[in-house]
Amino acid sequence: MAKISRHKEFTLINDEHYKFWNITEYKNGEIKVEYGKIGTRGQSKLYPAFSKDFDRLVFSKLKKGYIKEE
Repeated sequence: MAKISRHKEFTLINDEHYKFWNITEYKNGEIKVEYGKIGTRGQSKLYPAFSKDFDRLVFSKLKKGYIKEE
């Protein structure tokens, strides 16, 4: 796996949801997304280099109510 360029972690916790969503962008342009229910291993998806926009993916989760973890 290539070196990490950017990485962010988010959670969505409310009466209906208890989820996490993590995104990692590598220097070679690939993006890995990990998601699932908090407390589980979850799932992951690897997008080919430059096939998705990191900031657009993050913005879509913020619109859905996810909160960035510090």
